[in-house]
Amino acid sequence: MKLVKAFCLVLTCAVVLSSCAGSYHQIYPRSLEYSYATAAQAPVTLGYRYDVLSQRGNKKFARKEEKNNIQLMAVQLTNNTSTPLVFGRDIQLTNNNVVVNPLPSGLVHKQLKQQAPLFLLYLLMSPMKVTVTKATNGFVTEQSVYPVGLILGPALGVGNMVVASGNNQKFQAELLQHDLVGRIIQPGETVYGLVGVGHTGYAPLSVRLVDTATSTDQELD
Repeated sequence: MKLVKAFCLVLTCAVVLSSCAGSYHQIYPRSLEYSYATAAQAPVTLGYRYDVLSQRGNKKFARKEEKNNIQLMAVQLTNNTSTPLVFGRDIQLTNNNVVVNPLPSGLVHKQLKQQAPLFLLYLLMSPMKVTVTKATNGFVTEQSVYPVGLILGPALGVGNMVVASGNNQKFQAELLQHDLVGRIIQPGETVYGLVGVGHTGYAPLSVRLVDTATSTDQELD
């Protein structure tokens, strides 16, 4: 019986711990190493890196990428031309000559963030009680009831909700800080950012330079 109780306790702890709010570790796109899709002398050089959420240990956020058909990647762009270029207008990401449109950072955050209110379900543990019985010679001599749910329920529910909300805010702040959509890249400037796209299956990316004046495209390699 003691073995069964111990097993149940371990199982309960495992479920509780696995359901806790996840932390958020900043990605810092500038600090990463990139795979380069263009030659150094190209008008625009592109470097990119997939799986940046999981590589930084943000497992709770990374699990939602595949679930919601979104990939968050880090991008490095250098404007080697003599004119300012706008990412998303003059500079486009492509996969096999098909444009890969970046998603709004607000949508990426909404789809990948932790659902903080769900942790309030821990409040359902509030009625839980633990009964400790002491027996002597097969007869119950003492019985104590501990309302552990009144402590665990609110503590886990409110605590995890606060943690999840805080880490969601950190995630949102970094997305906004490194949002490249509509960013003007000056001649000679290198920028780093986080770009959310529909799941590409880790396909190799290219960069396309669009001449808005003549409506012509140039695929760079």
